[in-house]
Amino acid sequence: RSLSKENYHLWMHEMLYIEEMAQKGYISRFNVTTSLQMVNRYLLMPSTVSTAKYAQSGELFARLKLEDDLSEDSMAR
Repeated sequence: RSLSKENYHLWMHEMLYIEEMAQKGYISRFNVTTSLQMVNRYLLMPSTVSTAKYAQSGELFARLKLEDDLSEDSMAR
């Protein structure tokens, strides 16, 4: 089916879902143990010219601190 003005919204949601599943598959290959801190704002890069991100409508961000480098896990069975 071709993309049209009428089906664009549904098509974009489907594309986002496919991208999320691909990202989930990619990050599931990493083996890391850490704690999450729930925050409603964070700095992209702490500096004198920082950009802050703020959660909207009661949403939260999860912040994690990595003590070691990420490494890919062995292939799942």
